[in-house]
Amino acid sequence: MKQTARKILTLTATLATILWSSCNDDHGHQPDEKHGHSHNGKDDHHHAQPDNHAAHQKEGGPNGGRLITSVTPHLEFLVIEDLKIRISAVTDGKVVPIGDQIVTLIGGNRSNPTNLEFSKDGDSLISNQSLPKGKALPVIMTIKSTRESDPITEKFNLDLNDCPTCDFKEYACVCEH
Repeated sequence: MKQTARKILTLTATLATILWSSCNDDHGHQPDEKHGHSHNGKDDHHHAQPDNHAAHQKEGGPNGGRLITSVTPHLEFLVIEDLKIRISAVTDGKVVPIGDQIVTLIGGNRSNPTNLEFSKDGDSLISNQSLPKGKALPVIMTIKSTRESDPITEKFNLDLNDCPTCDFKEYACVCEH
């Protein structure tokens, strides 16, 4: 029994050493290495050095919703009254009439998910029912540009809390806080 415990302890120590030695930050530096800048969030080199922040900035939808950029045209995902979802096509930052896109969504409690289908409502798509109540709902959205096209899947946490630093809900926040 002592020999088994000793083997487990040795294996645990070896794994801890391997994990610790591979525990580099996102720049390849060891955690305690002095490399000329701080990682305390106040003097982070990403803000101290020139950088193209426009490339990292999130883009919001024209109506204050989340912009889905994995499809063309982009789609704005917007939670409206009664927790229904409105999907609008967006080109050059402006809402354009929705085309032949087919959108479905599964969200809410994983043991009892809510399945939403969408139908045309003017120039947009609107969900056939509401999402379940809650402030943070996991969602899986499937988008097809046409009936024949391959589906694109978007997964995200639909956080309906207000962002503390911008005017949007957390799911559509663009301020990178």
